[in-house]
Amino acid sequence: MNTLAIAMIKNEADIVEAFVRHNLCLLDLLVVIDNGSTDGTREILTSLQREGLPLVVFDDPIFGYFQSEKVTHVYRKVVPVFNPELVWFLDADEFIHAPSRAALDAAFAAVPAGQAVLLPWRTHLPEADVDPSRVLADPLGAMPDRRRREEPTYYKAVVRRDPRDDERLVIEQGNHNVHFADGTRPPVCTMEGVCVVHLPVRSVEQLSAKVINGWQAYLVKNRHAAVPTAGFQWQQLYERAVYGQGLDAATLTEVALDYAQSTRPGRNRAADALREPVPSRYGPLRYLHLARTNLLAKIAMNMESFILNGDGTLKPDTDETAAPRRDIAGLLEVLRQTDAATLRGAPASEGPTWVMELALANPGWRDTPQGEAELLLAANMPVDAFAALAADAAAHPTRRVVWWPANEAGAAATDAALLAWYQAGWEPQLLETMGYRALSAFPELRRGAIVLHPAEPQRAARAAAVRQVLGKPTPVGAAALAAPKRVLHPMQDMALAA
Repeated sequence: MNTLAIAMIKNEADIVEAFVRHNLCLLDLLVVIDNGSTDGTREILTSLQREGLPLVVFDDPIFGYFQSEKVTHVYRKVVPVFNPELVWFLDADEFIHAPSRAALDAAFAAVPAGQAVLLPWRTHLPEADVDPSRVLADPLGAMPDRRRREEPTYYKAVVRRDPRDDERLVIEQGNHNVHFADGTRPPVCTMEGVCVVHLPVRSVEQLSAKVINGWQAYLVKNRHAAVPTAGFQWQQLYERAVYGQGLDAATLTEVALDYAQSTRPGRNRAADALREPVPSRYGPLRYLHLARTNLLAKIAMNMESFILNGDGTLKPDTDETAAPRRDIAGLLEVLRQTDAATLRGAPASEGPTWVMELALANPGWRDTPQGEAELLLAANMPVDAFAALAADAAAHPTRRVVWWPANEAGAAATDAALLAWYQAGWEPQLLETMGYRALSAFPELRRGAIVLHPAEPQRAARAAAVRQVLGKPTPVGAAALAAPKRVLHPMQDMALAA
């Protein structure tokens, strides 16, 4: 079963690597919305991408806890491109718990298309004498106890997709349920033998930063609104951390037992904890050194980012609606993944002007029209010209080629162009191409953009299969952007009302 998950995260460097590795053992693709993390989360995600893990990252600098709006927006951009059968909605502190991938697929295969499945949260607790370094190295192994009862039980939504619902499905705040734009709901069921393990409380530093930054993000969204679903615990813990008795190691278990629960006096570990270890699937973690876990630094850097960058939206005095039509968000991601720094725009294309935009977006990237380049951009280039360019060895970069045709090209012409490039030593990269299309806002990029990388001779059969898949234009029902014309990040075309 073809499955993907969408997760919106912010400043989860202490757990994000375990989250990605564990859940990708049970899924085919993970799409992460990184909401302006400043604690090393983004660097860890990029490192995991460079390993080759099936991970697509949406950079989201828009401050504020607009989870429902953002996850719904990304669902509508990603799902038509990747065409999954099953879509999960997770947070970075959540781990799918199932006997095996085969058992998981078999369970969901019995769910009719168009139906949502609600899986229960099982909240695990930190040890009485919590060791932050052990939790960092093995979060599931360090937290074998869970709450005996969930009061109430919260659920996480999974959708067995019906493509007819794509444009009307709304994912609710907290990913706890879904509904349609008209207020109705799809059929909903629960499932035995599968749950979502939840690790919201891991250390004093982690929890303190989470609730302070998290509640401030809620206030940015709407300082007067009641907080829906399980989000109310952030306000309670924020008031405790800032105005009350504070958070410390001695009270961490108490906080974990009460987290997102109805008030019940007398909860205690002896009576309300149950030992039920969860096997991890992540193995040794390689990027813990990239995490910045100091409490003061996490809070300060988060606020500094907001002060310097604002809320991430284009302001009226900087809205460049008269600028040339450029969508560079996907290109920024390709460059980040490949660590490319020298760029060239292909002649007979719009590549040189797009490269200028990229160099302006990041002075570390250099336009090298005459010298050796790591990325060649053939933007809006006719298919026959792109095929001919393959023979020009001097034009070849060292890491990536990005191309999309000037006009919709037929499958035969596209396949011929890709074959010419394969014979010159280049093959299309499936995940980067699909990720690029999903990140893009313009229909021609979502439908026909292709990312190539150096060919690997031992994978000739796979390369031929990928050429066949990508040679067919993808029907993506996304309208062209009217404004802004210059798209700097993939969440920019959202309409958010604070």
